[in-house]
Amino acid sequence: MKTSVAINKGQLELLQFVAKYRFVNSYHVQKQFGYKSRTSVNNKLKRLVDAGYLGMQYDNAKKLSGIPASYYLTPKGLREVQQQLTYITDAIIKNAYGDKNASESLIQESAELFELAQSLVTTYLNLKALTARQLDDLAYFPRPLPDLYLAHKQDEETHRFFLYQFRDVKRYDVAVNSAIARLVKYREAETYAESGNEFPAVLFVCATAAIERHAQRVMKSALNKSYESMLVYTTSFQALSQLKARDQAIWSSIDDPDTLLTLDDVES
Repeated sequence: MKTSVAINKGQLELLQFVAKYRFVNSYHVQKQFGYKSRTSVNNKLKRLVDAGYLGMQYDNAKKLSGIPASYYLTPKGLREVQQQLTYITDAIIKNAYGDKNASESLIQESAELFELAQSLVTTYLNLKALTARQLDDLAYFPRPLPDLYLAHKQDEETHRFFLYQFRDVKRYDVAVNSAIARLVKYREAETYAESGNEFPAVLFVCATAAIERHAQRVMKSALNKSYESMLVYTTSFQALSQLKARDQAIWSSIDDPDTLLTLDDVES
């Protein structure tokens, strides 16, 4: 039976956090908010599940494997945060009915994006990372949307990035080729000019070295055939997820893949 609770500020912030990443687990919540006790986090999540604001994916297979439960906002939870988060549209709320049956691949993708965003915002304190869900109502962004949109403010200047994650899927070559073709076409259409900002640099985060090499080759070939230019850099998921200091050089330009750069080098 669902119980009614009056949402307090902390619970609202927790719901907004889940809304951003779509699927989270107790580890993500603990890391985001700095809670010391995992038991306390589980209790906070359970109260919101009992009240009908969160749904939970957890079965015997996950339990036996030690995989934590995944949490997502129910339509009720999304309506609760809709006034504060303008990007939560009625379409998102409608589609949320299917989140209880989300694939493990989609849940894992959300977890990986949290890890990447967390590495970036904790290393670069003036950097903001927005997920695709937060960009969906902005028509001048490319489709499909970048996995993360980064804005790094330094002094009076803001550097912006589109970040795409290329995962280790069965036909990664098809996924990479398609994503790059659409991105180049979008660049040529100059749609992003509506934002009033210069076109962002593009960051590819690749699950394996083979995917990274393929992405570099395909992107360079596509740009050689295009009348537009882009700044494009690649790295591995492992390198970015383990980023600890801003002087770590983890990025490679597609024009010089053997030289490693920091994000500050990329911005200069």
